[in-house]
Amino acid sequence: MLNNSSEKAKNYALNLLSFRNRSEKEIKERLKQKKFDSETTEEVINRLKTVELIDDDKFAKSWIKNRLIGKPRGKNLIKQELYQKGIKKEIIESSINEIYLKETEEELAFKLAQKKAVSYSKLDKTKAKYKLYRFLIGRGFESELIEKTVNKIFQNDRE
Repeated sequence: MLNNSSEKAKNYALNLLSFRNRSEKEIKERLKQKKFDSETTEEVINRLKTVELIDDDKFAKSWIKNRLIGKPRGKNLIKQELYQKGIKKEIIESSINEIYLKETEEELAFKLAQKKAVSYSKLDKTKAKYKLYRFLIGRGFESELIEKTVNKIFQNDRE
């Protein structure tokens, strides 16, 4: 049986989870912001884990899938985002390896670069390449992949 404070904390956590999945760290931080004590927070976290409403492994996999669909990012940036959300390194690595294949990253970088290159069509080739490179770096792709992608985009393009 939950006491009044625990009940309020649980309801607040459930409300947060109704908007999107969250990591254990995110829920803990939000409960702390609302001034719930650590004992209450741990009690609520444990209950939510028991009923599988908090599961960092499922959260990581879901986050990666959503990033590949909604807001495409490179592996490095996705790893950074998950780390900031308190996901353990082992979970991040296994989730990335399971979902984010190398081919997927190459295809993703190319599709993003193709779309973005259109907006640089009026720029000279050197400036357009630079901007495209910076764009892909900002999206968390590795330099080697970016170079390959930018060269592929501009290989048959305007001279």
